[in-house]
Amino acid sequence: MNSVTASTTRVEDRPTWRRMGLQRSTTRPREWEPGSWQLAIVHGKEVRLRLTGVRTRTGKCVCVDLTEAEFASSVKVAEKVFLATRDIDPRDPNSICWQEQWRGSFYTDEYGVRRFAEGLKAKLIDAACHSKDTGGVLDGQRHHEGRSS
Repeated sequence: MNSVTASTTRVEDRPTWRRMGLQRSTTRPREWEPGSWQLAIVHGKEVRLRLTGVRTRTGKCVCVDLTEAEFASSVKVAEKVFLATRDIDPRDPNSICWQEQWRGSFYTDEYGVRRFAEGLKAKLIDAACHSKDTGGVLDGQRHHEGRSS
C-alpha cells in the first residue's frame, strides 16, 4: 500500500468533534456518526432546521438553528456551532476534514476500490426523516404554541 492510499483510507481522531457529541463510526472507519446530535425539521413560514445535542467543552447541550441554505454549507454549520457553543469550532484544526465529514466524500479503500463515505448532513436528515416520534418534522405553529403556554 503506498502512502497516498494509506492517508486517504484513515480518518484521524478529532477530540474536538468527540467533545461536541459526534462519534467515530465503529463499522466504517472513514466516517463519523451524529452521536448525540439530532436534527428536527421545523415547518412554518420558512423551513428551519434545528440541531440539538451539540455539546460545549463543559458538556452543556445547546441548540443550533439553521436555514436550509446554512444547513447545506459545512462552513455555515461550523460558524453556527461555534456561535452556539462559544468555544468549539469544528473546522479547527483542519477545515477540509470538516467539509468532507459534513458533505461526505469519495475515497479509495485498501483494495483500490473507490467508495463513498456518507456525510453527517445526510445521516442527520435520514435519522430525522425516520424518527419514530414525529418523523423529525415539527409544525412550527404548534411548536411555538406549546412553548408559550
